[in-house]
Amino acid sequence: MGMTDVHAHLLYGVDDGVSTLDEASKAVSYLESLGVRRMFLTPHIMTDCPNNDATFLKQRFDEFLMQISSKIEFRLAAEYMLDENFAKHLKEEVLSFDSRHMLVETSYLSAPMELDIMIYDIMATGFQPILAHPERYLYMADTKLKQLLARGVKLQLNLLSLAGFYGRGVSMRARTLLLEGKYDFVGTDFHSTKHYERILPNIELKKQEIDAVKLLLENNQNL
Repeated sequence: MGMTDVHAHLLYGVDDGVSTLDEASKAVSYLESLGVRRMFLTPHIMTDCPNNDATFLKQRFDEFLMQISSKIEFRLAAEYMLDENFAKHLKEEVLSFDSRHMLVETSYLSAPMELDIMIYDIMATGFQPILAHPERYLYMADTKLKQLLARGVKLQLNLLSLAGFYGRGVSMRARTLLLEGKYDFVGTDFHSTKHYERILPNIELKKQEIDAVKLLLENNQNL
């Protein structure tokens, strides 16, 4: 109840998330029933979504607000892929959480060759990167994650990782990072209502894990 969600693909028809207005309306009703109070919509900005930039997404977001009636407070940010076009996007208007924190991701298969340079450029531009769902980057060694943390990179947990939605290996790593206190924020990475209706009830957490997730939810409120 009262959750701020910092990662959701609910802006319909712009990426691999919710596809239609009808789907978005049903998703919003479902999220309201769970007690979500505030949501950052974070559509992908990446090579695979060539139309997505700040200007286009702000227009679509304004349309979304006119079409959706909800008690949830919606805000617009974005999830930036650290790919070959990232440097160009960084020079444009950045859709951040609070004019400071910026959600970024990498490929699930391998890190970009210039990962460290990209992180440096983000910080040099005045933003603090939040790395989305690091538990899913099984290629990334713990030593690399520690290096990123030491440089000031924040980490965001996907809630459904704890339920094994992305596989047992991801679930185990998510729980380890959670109990080690490595995460700073937690998000749903919402793509489809059916996934959450099926998976969310199956999350089983120990008291220590519940307490850790609650702390992350409190951090979310500060964005």
